[in-house]
Amino acid sequence: VIPQGLPVTLFNQGDFWVKTGTNATVGQKVFASNTAGDVKTGAAGATIAGYTETPWHVDSAGSTGELIQISTWG
Repeated sequence: VIPQGLPVTLFNQGDFWVKTGTNATVGQKVFASNTAGDVKTGAAGATIAGYTETPWHVDSAGSTGELIQISTWG
């Protein structure tokens, strides 16, 4: 949650830690919620209702609710 009036910096590439809504394995794609901004992981080209596939991929495995590293590099 971003409090009203605070600035936000947007990134389109890099390495970041996120809390995953699904079990994640290295190499999976990252899907972003169309409404809430949370993320789930899945196979490239998969369909997850209410989520859009992004150019990001999983770089560290984790269970649902854990922090995982995602990246746009290689």
